Amino acid sequence: MTLLEKRRNLHRKELRSGDYLVVMLTMMLVIFGVVMVFSASYYTALKDYGDPYYFFKKEIMFVLVGTVLMLFVAIVDYHIYREFSYIIIAASLFCCF
Repeated sequence: MTLLEKRRNLHRKELRSGDYLVVMLTMMLVIFGVVMVFSASYYTALKDYGDPYYFFKKEIMFVLVGTVLMLFVAIVDYHIYREFSYIIIAASLFCCF
């Protein structure tokens, strides 16, 4: 077994033995946030858009996109990010403003 194969097997084991407590707490916070957005925006969405679920649907869309991105980032080997670190930092700073 080559070093690369050992590293891949180790990476697969790490993915299986991930920190499920952090993932579960994050999902609970996301669900709580979605419920709060729905609760706070029901009347406004009904009055302004005619659909009481308008903001809820948008929030669910962002949750799904964020979950897909989270899974993608968790699966990709983190050493690859070093090559794109300046682009990632610039994009993050751009999103702040």
